[in-house]
Formats: sequence, structure tokens, C-alpha cells
Amino acid sequence: MKNISLVILFFTALTLSGCQTFNAQDAYNNALKKTQSGDNKEAVEAYDQAIKLHGDGNKQEVEKSATSTVSTEKSSEPVYNKEAELYYNRAIAKSNLGDDIGAIMDYDKVIEMNPKDVEAYNNRAIAKSNIGDYQSALADYEVALSFFPNDSELYNNRGNSKSLAGDIDGALLDYSKAIELSPRDSRAYFNRAVTKVGLKDYA
Repeated sequence: MKNISLVILFFTALTLSGCQTFNAQDAYNNALKKTQSGDNKEAVEAYDQAIKLHGDGNKQEVEKSATSTVSTEKSSEPVYNKEAELYYNRAIAKSNLGDDIGAIMDYDKVIEMNPKDVEAYNNRAIAKSNIGDYQSALADYEVALSFFPNDSELYNNRGNSKSLAGDIDGALLDYSKAIELSPRDSRAYFNRAVTKVGLKDYA
């Protein structure tokens, strides 16, 4: 699980989804290895190649050979789409490079292909918060929470966006909700404490 921090607030982006065998497998495997080794620039280039191969006529063979669905930890229903996996994983590599706008564009593609992919909404919201687009980030969290209303990470992350947007009371409510749902969530305790210190609430 990949952690992205905004200022001193902990956001949690979700992990790379798996990918089964397909015609662009070599390019994909190379991209995945580059991402896991921290070489995100080359990973993006490899994902570019895999996406191009996928779009150059491999789609039918992909669909014939694939035996699994795109099933991320937080997708309200599994949806088979190899292309979505490629864009999703490239978005993560772009985020690691600080290219939040590029990542948002890739998450847009993922959500277009799978409108119920909660991980994509969460990660896109983090990227939007990174560029200061807090209202749009909050809208993404609203959608994600409509699918997973009891997810502590989503409340914690939304609390961060609210805090950065200046909605301190709303942020505190979200951190408290995250703690209620996951009493051992150290990030939510930390974020709530930092927010209270900012208010000089030391009790």
C-alpha cells in the first residue's frame, strides 16, 4: 500500500492491481518491475508502450486469453478490463513522479471504463488534493463512500482534503469517524491530533 502525504497529513493511495497474461505482457511486466524498483519514469514509458500495443489490435486476443477480472481491493463489483489496469498502474507511476495532472487523466480513463472502481476515486481525489482542487476531490470521496460507506481510509483521506480546504470542523468529524470505524488507525489519530493542535485544543 502506497502512502502519499499532503503537508503533514497522511493519505493512503491503494496498490497496483494485478494483470494476467496478454499480448503486451512483456511491456507490462517491465513496467511493473520498474515501478516496484522505484524507476517510475521508465515505468511510465513502459506503460505507454503496453497501452499502445493494447490499442493496436491486441484487444481481441487479450479478451480471449484473459481468465480473470480487474478486481481491486475496493471495487464494488469486479469488471474485466485490461486497459483499465494499464491506465490505473500508469497513474500510480505518474503520481510517484509528482505528475498529479497526468495521474488524474489516467484515473479519468479508469473510471470511464469502470465507474465503480473505488480505488481509482480515492487515488484521483488524492491527486486532486495535491494540486489544490479540493472541491473536486471531495466529490470523488462522496462517490467512493457511496460504494463503501464504512471505509475508514476514505474518511481519513476526506478529512485531509477538508482540512486543506479550510473545513476544520468537517475534517475533525471525518477523522473521528475513521477512528470509530477503525480504532487502531494511527493515521486518523495523528491527523486529528495535528488538527487539534492547530486549533490550540490541547485537551
